[in-house]
Amino acid sequence: MGTYKYYLLNISFWSFILDIYTDIFYTPILLSPTTALCSEGILKEFKDITVLHLPIFAILLGCCGASCLVAMIFRFFSITSSVNKLHSKTGFTVLALLHLVGLPAGIGYIYIQSEKNDKLIIMQKNYPTIYEFYQKHTCTATLSDTLAFKIVLIIAFLTFGSIGIVYGYFCHRTGRSLRVSKNVMSHRTYIMHVKMYLLLLYQSFLPLGCLAIPTMLAMFLGYIGYEDTRYINPWFFQIVTMHSMLNSIGIICFVDAYRKAFYKKFFVCKKHNTSRSLFTNVVLSGHDLASHHRTTHPLSPPAF
Repeated sequence: MGTYKYYLLNISFWSFILDIYTDIFYTPILLSPTTALCSEGILKEFKDITVLHLPIFAILLGCCGASCLVAMIFRFFSITSSVNKLHSKTGFTVLALLHLVGLPAGIGYIYIQSEKNDKLIIMQKNYPTIYEFYQKHTCTATLSDTLAFKIVLIIAFLTFGSIGIVYGYFCHRTGRSLRVSKNVMSHRTYIMHVKMYLLLLYQSFLPLGCLAIPTMLAMFLGYIGYEDTRYINPWFFQIVTMHSMLNSIGIICFVDAYRKAFYKKFFVCKKHNTSRSLFTNVVLSGHDLASHHRTTHPLSPPAF
């Protein structure tokens, strides 16, 4: 695998951290038709930092997207034999800064949640039952018709969308370079590059399909005042928390070294242990049979 295993580790690390944060620490509940969010995870005990719950999610989501982009950039430089340029001090700095793509949206979320307005008065007047739940739990709320909310929403779409645009550019360049380099590569090397390329496409769809789309859909439903929320939160978590698991399955399926290690660990060892168990049972059965024979048919003394 060489250096690329660290890029795969980077993708797996951020996907795992985001799943743990979303499922265990944050556990957000959307109080639709308002734009209020409540935390039902471990962080519900930390009411002093309630405004940080959603921004942390946005920053971690950006890290997941950036990790896939960084890996695709490496694939492009690897195929074009210019990895040394990428691994220079400047290259490492740029790759690290890409992971902060969610920071502008996170800062914006802090501002609109802390903004002084009549959001609680409006909630108490129009949605008294939601207001009662809001007061008893660790929640934050915003007004969707304010200029600040619309600006932050635009910033979020631009920053996260820019990751998708840059990723699409390098995805196209990598695929094109791979086709051009096919004649100068051995068949084995070419197949390896193709598998890594397809794995990255799969891994890049996971943050989009399992994280970005459900999150934006939930925000949009709150924005338009969708009232039937019976299926939003269960459906949201069933999709979001599959991100890390699906990423691990993809790595095992596409990377030969990890697939062989997984097979050897969970199938060969199990088969070996089963064989040893059968062998032990056979030996013990033979030993018991011999003991039984000596007991029931003792040896007679020699005749003189």
